[in-house]
Amino acid sequence: MLEKFDFPKGILPEGVRSYELKDDGSFTVFLASNCEYKVDGGYLLKYDSKITGKVDARALTDVKGVSVKVLFAWFSIGSVARSDADLNFYVGPLSATFPVANFEECPRCRCGFDCATAASIATQSAESKDRILKFSVETMEIKDDSLKTSIHSAVAEKVNFLGMELQAVPPSSSSSMGRTVQSVSRSRHQNN
Repeated sequence: MLEKFDFPKGILPEGVRSYELKDDGSFTVFLASNCEYKVDGGYLLKYDSKITGKVDARALTDVKGVSVKVLFAWFSIGSVARSDADLNFYVGPLSATFPVANFEECPRCRCGFDCATAASIATQSAESKDRILKFSVETMEIKDDSLKTSIHSAVAEKVNFLGMELQAVPPSSSSSMGRTVQSVSRSRHQNN
């Protein structure tokens, strides 16, 4: 269906069961199940099992059922427009542009466009994390506090999204903020 309107098939993941296209251009696509995978830039894309919208030559509008995760928030992709060799994805008033060539193949759920590499990296990352955690706990007598570590890592990470640099804000509970400030103050005094 998409190729008739000058869109590459790879803007939808594998697993399309069926679709409906009405004369006015409104469409419904049915996937076997919900689908998520990561794309370049570290973004997580999510497709609901039912995607709706309207299609015209070189434009998908009123899209429902496709979203992108940036840090901790999900944003709906409302429309997609093709301009020559590029696809422009619109999230509200913001947009991101990617070459059409990136969408020649349909991505697979959970691993996207490169399943072999994704599986290898996931295995290596999990093994490395386990070795580092075991060494830290046994040798350095460091306690495993995965929740606080996860929060710290997310707050410390900066993400570039649609040309903007975004960073999470730490949890706002006054007790955790006090401990953080005290820790920073103590470490500064110890270094002087």
